[in-house]
Amino acid sequence: MMQVQIEQRSNVKMLTILGKSQAEIHRTLSAAYRDSAMSLSQVRMWFLRFKEDPEAPVSDQPHLGME
Repeated sequence: MMQVQIEQRSNVKMLTILGKSQAEIHRTLSAAYRDSAMSLSQVRMWFLRFKEDPEAPVSDQPHLGME
């Protein structure tokens, strides 16, 4: 499951850099991953992260207390 999430985040990053909109990215992921596609709200979160910092990693940063 984690691999699919990382793949999708990588795709969000690439499509964001290419100038696609959040809605376009979500439609693309939904077509490719069907029921496993991330939600529009998740696309928005990652889109904004990559828009602000195109070099941001695609993995989650460890959360406090989860080391």
